[in-house]
Amino acid sequence: MWGVKMGKIEFNLFIITSMLIIALFGLVNVVSAGDVTIESYPCSEPQYLYDLASDNLTFFVDNYSSVTKRFYVADKEGIAQDQIADNFSSSIKRFGTTTVLDSDQNTLPDNYTDLSIPGPGKYIMTWSAWNGSDPNPLKCTPLTNDTTVLVKLPINGSINQTFPTYQYQARFKFNISSNSSTPDILNWKFSDGTTYQQPTDNPANGLNAFNHTFPYTSPSTPWTYDVNVTATNSTDSIIYPMNYSTYSFVMYPPPVSDFNITDNYTHVLIDKGPAPLKADLNYKSWTFDATPAIQLIPEWNISNSSGYEINTSENFTHIFEKPGVYTVTLKTNTSYGWNQTSLPLLVYDNITSNFTPYQYSCAAFPVNVTFRDNSSGSNLDNITWIYDDGTEDINLSQNWVNHTYYLPGRYNVTQIGWNNTFGIWNQSSQWVNVTGLYANFTWDPSVPPTIDRDSSAVFNFTDTSSGVDQYTRWEWRFSPDHMAPTRNASYSYSRNGTYNVSLTVYDPRCYGSDPTKGNTTTKQVTVYENLVADISYSPKCGTFPLSVQFMDNSTDDPNDWYWTFYYLNGSYKNVYHQSNPVFEYPQAGTYQVDLQATNPQLNWSVKHLSINLTNCLQANIAANQTKGYYPFTVNFTDNSTPQSLVSSRSWNFGDQTSLGSGSSVIHTFNQEGNYNVTLSVTDTSGLTKVANKTIEVGSPVYANFTPNGTSVVPVNGSMVVKFTDLSAPQADITNWDWNFDDIQPNDTNKSPYHQFTSEGWHNVTLNVSNPYYGAWNVSRSRINISVQKAPEASFTVTPDIANRFERVTFVDTSKGESINGWYWQFGDGNTSIGTPAVNYYQNAGTYTVNLTVTNPYGNGTASNVVRVKGPVYADFVTDPSGEWGIVNQPITFIDTSKGQPIHWIWNFGDGNSTTTDSSSIVHAYSTEGSYTVNMTGTNWDGQSGSAVKTILIENKSRPKDVNFGAAGKKYSGTHPFTVQFEDYTPNQSNVTEWYWDFGDRTNSFNTTPIAPSHTYVNPGEYTVTLSVKNDMGVNEKSRVAYVVVV
Repeated sequence: MWGVKMGKIEFNLFIITSMLIIALFGLVNVVSAGDVTIESYPCSEPQYLYDLASDNLTFFVDNYSSVTKRFYVADKEGIAQDQIADNFSSSIKRFGTTTVLDSDQNTLPDNYTDLSIPGPGKYIMTWSAWNGSDPNPLKCTPLTNDTTVLVKLPINGSINQTFPTYQYQARFKFNISSNSSTPDILNWKFSDGTTYQQPTDNPANGLNAFNHTFPYTSPSTPWTYDVNVTATNSTDSIIYPMNYSTYSFVMYPPPVSDFNITDNYTHVLIDKGPAPLKADLNYKSWTFDATPAIQLIPEWNISNSSGYEINTSENFTHIFEKPGVYTVTLKTNTSYGWNQTSLPLLVYDNITSNFTPYQYSCAAFPVNVTFRDNSSGSNLDNITWIYDDGTEDINLSQNWVNHTYYLPGRYNVTQIGWNNTFGIWNQSSQWVNVTGLYANFTWDPSVPPTIDRDSSAVFNFTDTSSGVDQYTRWEWRFSPDHMAPTRNASYSYSRNGTYNVSLTVYDPRCYGSDPTKGNTTTKQVTVYENLVADISYSPKCGTFPLSVQFMDNSTDDPNDWYWTFYYLNGSYKNVYHQSNPVFEYPQAGTYQVDLQATNPQLNWSVKHLSINLTNCLQANIAANQTKGYYPFTVNFTDNSTPQSLVSSRSWNFGDQTSLGSGSSVIHTFNQEGNYNVTLSVTDTSGLTKVANKTIEVGSPVYANFTPNGTSVVPVNGSMVVKFTDLSAPQADITNWDWNFDDIQPNDTNKSPYHQFTSEGWHNVTLNVSNPYYGAWNVSRSRINISVQKAPEASFTVTPDIANRFERVTFVDTSKGESINGWYWQFGDGNTSIGTPAVNYYQNAGTYTVNLTVTNPYGNGTASNVVRVKGPVYADFVTDPSGEWGIVNQPITFIDTSKGQPIHWIWNFGDGNSTTTDSSSIVHAYSTEGSYTVNMTGTNWDGQSGSAVKTILIENKSRPKDVNFGAAGKKYSGTHPFTVQFEDYTPNQSNVTEWYWDFGDRTNSFNTTPIAPSHTYVNPGEYTVTLSVKNDMGVNEKSRVAYVVVV
């Protein structure tokens, strides 16, 4: 049996039985020989005693079929006699599995085993060799050994170019050989510097072909490119070795398409022309040199908005019958691609410029003429009009224009029309007779006449207007008050000067009898006067020395003067070039004055004048005062000089009261206003002189203000009071003087603010005045200042050290007026209104109690502390939550105990512990595992409590640096309060969920990183948590009491 090869079933049975026996020996290590029990021992491992031939441990196959391989075992040199192998066994299974695929056993002389291997792969062969013929019961128990067997199926294939190059494109395919494994990744690399990873769409039929576009190269030179591909099977690159293939090919460029367009008659290059346009299309396309030559195939396309035409000739002539914008395209084809180019061609109708003038038949200058375009051919985009009167309109877009002519006549009008699209133009000209009523006239004498003073010159005016007929009307104007309605007219001028003469002609059929609708011409006529010197002067009497104003009253408007003034002793003084000089006489008397006047024509005339100058009566008024407020009494005195010449007086006070006549009068004014008081005095010769005096009368003023009287004046803590001036009349008061009994200097503002230094009664005095009129008045008052301020909060606590659930009473002891509100915050989340207040504390701790009291003038706040005795109910949470974490990632441990511990001891279960006075602590674990965390908290009363939790530390990457905040840091406010949250977590791959816990039993779940907005309805402190999840787990960020709503 040992030397015979058995069948598979028998062999499997034998192997199983042998293994059971070996296992039993291995377990008990005993053998039984008669009545004696003898211990055996395990053999050395086979690899130390025997050599397994390596020929078939790694080999290649060319398909996926099963293959049988033989594995030889040989004894190592120098082993003991009882260890020489005569039994050999082996089995094989796929790497990483437990299923035996095949097994075999042999005995000498066959020192091998044969195994059937099902195709390429990585396998584990379990084999053993031992000495089975030695009857020594003390022989060793055989052991097994595992050896790796690699069966490889390489990737075999090559690159195939499936089509010739075309339009800088080539089509490639990787053909897999029949003895190849199938790649699942093809990485192509092209010598143009680009790469491409091709998906393996259908490996059964070979990989799909694909196109690759190479960069543009010179159209005159073919270009050689290299293509490389690396074929990989990502299942196991050891079992399926990759393939690297290279392919070279020539890229033939497409042709260059080129042509031009010339005029069929002139053979010059054109891009536009008039219809019908006969043009030659000249073919100039080319490609690279080759033998045989590459065939070029032209394809012409002539198109515009109406359609297109096709032609396949190289050079041809085409007639463009209709105007339009044409696009001529030449596409040139070869077996290696195509290229096309296009040229625009503008075909237009020539412009024939023409226009028609229109003039209103019933018109007076200025005359409007309408010119309307009648041009034919291409549309006109712009028209320039030249009107032959020195004006023009340039680049008008409309097809008509109005122009105003101011003179009748025959005008050569030119129109220039442009088509901007085609860049063409044309012009035409016409003579246009512009007619209408145009006033004109002549006069006689045509030479300016010269007249004497008190004589006149007569002018005869003759109408020479154009456009007149039997319906025409005339209107002459010689001055604003002198006109004539006749066709011809005469007018006399009695003084020298230059005069405007206007003639208006109009047609009443056109605009009725309104001359302004006709045409008016204005001209000037001139009348000269004979030069006669003359003099006037003033005054003739007065107080000496007396200044006398002399006036030139000569005719004919002289332009130069020569004065001689004589004294009583015969001496004189000359004054030159002044028309109206002033001369001072030292005393009364009769004096000689000479004037020589000269006109622009250098004609001259002399005037000799004798003047008599005397002392004359001078009226004058004296008043004891000239301004005041009513009733205002004034003493008036006649101060005229000399008094000896006064024969009578008359006083007028300007207020419609009775007149006075004495040399001294007293008058009272009873209303405000400015009064012109006049005194008329008459001398013995009957000459009357008048003197004036202005009396200004104002209104009396009356002081008044508010606040005043005995009522209380409420003020805030600054004790500032605004005083408002109520004095009358407001318009007449210009000065204010306030006196307050607690500070100097006085305040001069109209309605001042005053800060008192103390409460109680104060004297306030207001003096108002108008210094201009001397009016003033005083008002005095006493006011009572009372400061109205916010209350001063205070309260008592009984008891201030309490047990849990013990009644604690809070009694308000605040100071202040009209307290009407109490708001208690007990520090444990409970609140109350009113007073007194009661609270029961459920947990030990130190609580700060706040009281806010309110009156109409503000709020006051006070605080006290309550200490509550009791145990600590320990608890804590972690951030991230869930009692888990990641290796070397910080974990925040946060105390959530009841009983307000103030001192903590943390034991993290990894040999580290910390004592702290902070309610949170950060710790990181360096290795993965499960750790027991113990936290002990002690409160102010010395009582302690402990909490124990297990935390799992994993070595994987969850979302990192989870963080968030409130937009603009707006995380506190009055309810209802809306917070706009912002996610600060960095962008990371594979994140699938965002979960927001707002701390008020509401949340938001999103599958995209949306930052939510949330409204908190009730007051409170809210802890907000953001949890971010990816395929490796969840990480979160919590902010304790982050949102505060009052």
